[in-house]
Amino acid sequence: MTVGELTTPHALVPAARRTIAVVAGTRRSRAVASCVGWVLGAFGAVVAVWEVAKAAFAVPDATMPHLWSIVGAFGDTLPNGDNRALALVQALSVTLLEATVGLWVGVAIGGCVGVLAAKSRFASFTLTPVLVATQTFPLVAIVPALVIILGDGWVSLALIAAILAFFPIYVSVARAITDTSRAHRELFRSCGLPAVRVFASLELPRAALAVVSSLRTATALAVVGAIVAELPSGRPDGISMMLLSAASYYLTDPEALWCAALAAMAGGLVLVYAMSGLSSAAARWALRIPVEPKESR
Repeated sequence: MTVGELTTPHALVPAARRTIAVVAGTRRSRAVASCVGWVLGAFGAVVAVWEVAKAAFAVPDATMPHLWSIVGAFGDTLPNGDNRALALVQALSVTLLEATVGLWVGVAIGGCVGVLAAKSRFASFTLTPVLVATQTFPLVAIVPALVIILGDGWVSLALIAAILAFFPIYVSVARAITDTSRAHRELFRSCGLPAVRVFASLELPRAALAVVSSLRTATALAVVGAIVAELPSGRPDGISMMLLSAASYYLTDPEALWCAALAAMAGGLVLVYAMSGLSSAAARWALRIPVEPKESR
């Protein structure tokens, strides 16, 4: 291969791709290391503040146990013979399944309603007050009625979680489509593209990126909705039942409630970052622009 062939754009494409991959991998590794460092630092700060506050105000162990006592309580054996950590994981998996189903139902509903509100001013003026009212109305007050109407199965609990999850998706999708530049729309129309193609090529990718950016908030709300929905339903295999059971024995076993609360928090964090990473990867794959060298004549 001659020097001229090596310096042609077609020959440089593979090398450029390798360079971009190396740079992206380095940045990703640094981002992961930075995230781990921040998590460990935050955990250390929480431990320090917890123990200092306990010592400074002389809080008894029955009210505020030591953190190492809470961590050790994960290995305790429950009255039914099960390990506490294993029982928490099993209960949490049920709740996270409800939250995941509710999340994607909320994404579908919020995305469709957001597109409708962005495309129709009448729909926007009509739906927005109603949707805002669904978020301001106390969920704890209407969950028992919804459980009676929809039943106490996991499907009804997932739908209740979707009530909380859909709103940030709706707002993000509607805003992304509404804020699309008029010049961009005119450019696409000047190419002779119909309205459907303009929506699919210009507005839909913006809406997809908006869903990715708001998915963390929606996931967290779906987890909260699933936990709250389990309380009046009396579902015995969810994390809410373990929270209620531990709360009733707080004076004699305070570590149990903190274990259940920490497990719920950890499960919510895992689900939030898992859904965020999955949606980001899907968006990068769907919006990728392949660079293929043309054949030289």
